[in-house]
Amino acid sequence: MKNVLKALALVAALATAGTASATVDSVSPGYGYTYNSITYSHHALGASSSATLDIYAYDIDYSSGERDLIEAFDAATSSWLTVGYLTGANNTYSTTSFNLAAGLLDDVATGLSVRVSPNSGWAVQTITSTLTTTAAVPEGDTYALFAAGLGVLGWIGRRRKTQA
Repeated sequence: MKNVLKALALVAALATAGTASATVDSVSPGYGYTYNSITYSHHALGASSSATLDIYAYDIDYSSGERDLIEAFDAATSSWLTVGYLTGANNTYSTTSFNLAAGLLDDVATGLSVRVSPNSGWAVQTITSTLTTTAAVPEGDTYALFAAGLGVLGWIGRRRKTQA
């Protein structure tokens, strides 16, 4: 009975275990006003289950029609994919966050390339880009099921031993 209680305690502990770890990479690819595209790369961050790209920029006058396009390079298709547009107000700093599509996670693992393209007649100033990933961590249920399977195998082995 003691061993059964120990096994149940282990399963309960494993079921509640598992916290996600985050990795962050921050780059500052551009300062000063520019009417040209800015292309830069983040460092390789390894495998992840999700990724968020935060771009901090100055003077993004979205409400007046400025549409600064954010794209990420997808190596699998060898093409630039639209991530979204910067949003913000005139003469102020603002952060725009983008949740990256699952198809870009392999590029995040090896080093994501990002391009900021101001639309015609508008400029972008002072950009800082932060890429945050969350590592894939098995759910507690996975551990519990694994432990239960090991318990069943142990029980079968013990039962065979006593029958012999």
